[in-house]
Amino acid sequence: MITQPQSFFDSMSAATQTSVLLAMPEATVVVVEIRGNHGGTWTLSHVDEKLSVRSGEHRSPDCRLVCTADDFEALLLGELEAQSAFLLGRIAVEGDVGLALALRDAVAGQTLRAS
Repeated sequence: MITQPQSFFDSMSAATQTSVLLAMPEATVVVVEIRGNHGGTWTLSHVDEKLSVRSGEHRSPDCRLVCTADDFEALLLGELEAQSAFLLGRIAVEGDVGLALALRDAVAGQTLRAS
């Protein structure tokens, strides 16, 4: 089964979106860069109490998360712990580390859908 990060970003449940909104202060921008097969770059923005998720880059995010597609999948499936991934260099965080931790908690237990 091949899973794709695009599926996660395209089909975030209302509950996940609410959790992410609560984790991100107003006017916050996060870029998630996933490298490798099925990877890409997504921008999450909290503007006017709404979450915007779009494919593509933002010039000056508050936080940037970078990992491989395999590690992203393992993180969401609970097969890889975020703190371990960070300490092992499997996920890079640029900018607001506290925001990255809040997002980790917001998406805990979410799954990727097969495409």
